[in-house]
Amino acid sequence: MSKVRAIVDIETGGFSKTKNGVMEIGLMLFDENYEIIGTFQTYIKPYLRPQEEGKGEELVSYKDDALKVNGLSVELIEEKGFDVEEVINDLVHIFKDDFEVSEIFAHNSKFDESFLNVLFDRFGHGFRFPCKMSCTQSLAKEKLKVESYSLEKLCEYFGIVNKNAHSSIGDCEATLELLKELENGK
Repeated sequence: MSKVRAIVDIETGGFSKTKNGVMEIGLMLFDENYEIIGTFQTYIKPYLRPQEEGKGEELVSYKDDALKVNGLSVELIEEKGFDVEEVINDLVHIFKDDFEVSEIFAHNSKFDESFLNVLFDRFGHGFRFPCKMSCTQSLAKEKLKVESYSLEKLCEYFGIVNKNAHSSIGDCEATLELLKELENGK
């Protein structure tokens, strides 16, 4: 097993971790030199949301503005996506069997982690990431005094071009470049 760090990013259909679906997951694995050694990206087909008392089974929902921001459609994720159980099993396999991950990063990590934990509870047998999830947004707040700590604004600040903003793997790439800048004190 190789010891690596990882960046994770999700694209969602809204802000409710139980009602809105995760549409896309991206994962980037990198070494101590910030060299990418593996990526995982996939769309997730619509799935049943947790049942509320007195209600029947319903599919997760996707808000129109979230679809527009992410450049996705329900048709696209139905066509190109995979069943949520398969995606979560693949993700768990990466962490349990393929790599010894020492740290995981996300930009606004509480958001990503809360959605992923709902999926892990429902489809991953309660799996949790094997290490701490660190937040590049929090790291930026510790090191910089800027007007906005959004990924977009921090990329502008450092001159990082995010060619695929609001795609999970594009945001992983931008977050890796941001992390490099923040950790190297530039």
